[in-house]
Amino acid sequence: MKKQFQLIIVTLFLTSLTGYGQNVGDEGDTGYLKYRIISTNPIAVELIGLSSPGANLQIPRSFNLSGQLYIVTHIADGAFNGSGKAEEHKLTSVTFEHPSNVTSIGNHPFANNQLERVTIPNSVTSIGNSAFQNNDLHEVTISNSVTYIGYAVFTYNPNLSLVTVERSNPPTLQANAFQSLNTNLRPQIDVIVPRGSLTNYQNNTQWTGFKSITEVAEVDDEFIADHITYKITEITSNRQVSATSYSLTGGEVTIPSTVQYQGSDYSVTTIADNAFKEKELTRVTFALQSNVTSIGGHAFQGNELTTIDIPTSVTSIKHNAFRGNDLSEVTIPDGVTEIGTFAFYENQLSSVTLGANVNHIGYGAFRFNELTSIVIPNSVAYIGNQAFNNNRNLGLVTVERDNPPTLDIDPNANADADVFKNANRDQIDLVVPRNALAAYNNSTNGWTGFKSITEVAEVNDFFTADHITYKITEITSDRKVMATEYAGGPIVSIPET
Repeated sequence: MKKQFQLIIVTLFLTSLTGYGQNVGDEGDTGYLKYRIISTNPIAVELIGLSSPGANLQIPRSFNLSGQLYIVTHIADGAFNGSGKAEEHKLTSVTFEHPSNVTSIGNHPFANNQLERVTIPNSVTSIGNSAFQNNDLHEVTISNSVTYIGYAVFTYNPNLSLVTVERSNPPTLQANAFQSLNTNLRPQIDVIVPRGSLTNYQNNTQWTGFKSITEVAEVDDEFIADHITYKITEITSNRQVSATSYSLTGGEVTIPSTVQYQGSDYSVTTIADNAFKEKELTRVTFALQSNVTSIGGHAFQGNELTTIDIPTSVTSIKHNAFRGNDLSEVTIPDGVTEIGTFAFYENQLSSVTLGANVNHIGYGAFRFNELTSIVIPNSVAYIGNQAFNNNRNLGLVTVERDNPPTLDIDPNANADADVFKNANRDQIDLVVPRNALAAYNNSTNGWTGFKSITEVAEVNDFFTADHITYKITEITSDRKVMATEYAGGPIVSIPET
């Protein structure tokens, strides 16, 4: 019994030395990672494997065991190779704690797994042969510190399409680093390099044959996708672009919610001035989840559009934006606060619905259309000169604001200097809010001279038509009236409506 006890003590002592050894070559186990000591003072280790199977691997900067700091500086050959492992035990992600202390990645340590993307940290200087061979990589980022990339590092990754290299001086790239079976992957890979380093890569024979090599994107850079030219407007927080021009003529165009460039999604937030001007377009479609907030001046002017669904994301429609099309109706979203000068000039609009937050209607905004009526919401405080001119059949204007909106009328200007001209005011019935009649009848505010000015109808109001007096009995869902009095001749016809 005593000998057995002594044997147990010796075994435990040896185990503790193995677990927390401090000599070069000693191996240990943190309970998560297996390691081997490669130097002392300070103690540096290379990782040699996982303690137990796992799909998501994080490489730490260091770890502490019994008060002793162990710095992780290397990934050993074959350390996390997935060969022979069950599919559920293969790695699907590898991340490095920041800032990493790892300076080298050995041969094939991450091969034969299921990694889709990897970022080499800015501490690694060399990547060993076949390090990421036979995965499902789509994207790779190689940090500024990497100077050497070994043989066949990314072979057998058939979906690899984007490699970002952060070093201005091209790293040494050994043969067949990008290969899949007998297929060279380079023609399908876009390479992104630092600003000012494009020539360095183009002149380096080890870095030729790729689908493209471009410098990392910055604000004001331009790129083309589906014949639309985009200009980068924001890149630091949210990636945003403006659609600036279109290379085709005729047919339809779709404005996407996002567009991809250099592996990143950019929100399309602006249609720039003149972007689609005079392109003979018959249809413009915005993506359902559109991010467009501003439609620029002349953006769609001079096309052949008959319909347009302006996205709810839009807050501003600039001058001449849809001028000279064939639009028959338009709904301005509630987010729009300003409609620019001549924004819908010379269309065929018979129906316009203004959003609940429109504050400013610009000069000539709806001139030369086919409106018969218009409702101006409570939010509108300003209406520009000639805004509704040359709507020949305009007969009803309803204003929902108690305090009359400012009308921009220059009495010294030409004969068209009025918000309402041809149809003239004497052809238009003006309807205003309850108890606002006196405010609109004030000759100093420009809201006089209409055929009639009445307050908006309510239940129990009376009106007369063809000598019959009617009383309104229902107005919220179905509008209904009751005939209450007749002042005509011996024959009367009761209308349906």
